[in-house]
Amino acid sequence: MSADPRMTRGVFCRATLLALAGALTATAGLTWYAHFGRVFLTQGDNGVSRLFVGEAERLGDAGCADQALVLYDKAFRAGFGYPPDKSRALTLKGLLLWRAGRVRDAAEALSAAVSGSAPNFDGAQPLVEALLHLKRIDEAQSVVGRWREALKDSAAPQARADMLYSAGRAAQERGDLKGARTAYEESATLVQGGLADYRVGVLCAEAGDSAVARKHLERFLLGGASGAEAAKARELSRSIKTALAAPK
Repeated sequence: MSADPRMTRGVFCRATLLALAGALTATAGLTWYAHFGRVFLTQGDNGVSRLFVGEAERLGDAGCADQALVLYDKAFRAGFGYPPDKSRALTLKGLLLWRAGRVRDAAEALSAAVSGSAPNFDGAQPLVEALLHLKRIDEAQSVVGRWREALKDSAAPQARADMLYSAGRAAQERGDLKGARTAYEESATLVQGGLADYRVGVLCAEAGDSAVARKHLERFLLGGASGAEAAKARELSRSIKTALAAPK
């Protein structure tokens, strides 16, 4: 017995409509993904990378540098949709490498952090020290210049003092002792008792300005100095005191 032609046509029409609806749904889905899918994937990547960075920071603070560096690398592979997040992660990684004594690797990470569309200068001071250690003086000077431009008028005194100290370090390595002394003095005026006082004290002592040198060295020591610089400052201050007390 043959099927009713009208029933056959009805089944065919319904099947055709279902197929068309499926095709339209698939096309709409692809169109939606093209416009919005990347956003959702990026948000997912951002969440993953932030988790990696947070755990890496915790491990780094706990002294587990190797494990932390592995997680930083995973974060960079996951990707950052928000440039400041990437710059911050590069800064944290660079500071960890600097503390581990990996100067060249630290310079690479910290240089990347101060570059791009969202530079982060939180690691600029160790970056300048790393570049000077590597004898890349022009690069260090460039970092100081960009750091100076990035600082706002409302920047904290410590931030400006750190920048001026690094400016003095770069100038001193170039052989510009006058510029170095000026930068150190400006830094020490903003924040007393830091390394700027030590550096300007040494420069003044070498220039024969003993009284000013001793003032800065004593201020450095009273600021809670420690380490090799503190030992040198005590020795130099004692020798200056002895020289000043000697009969003329």
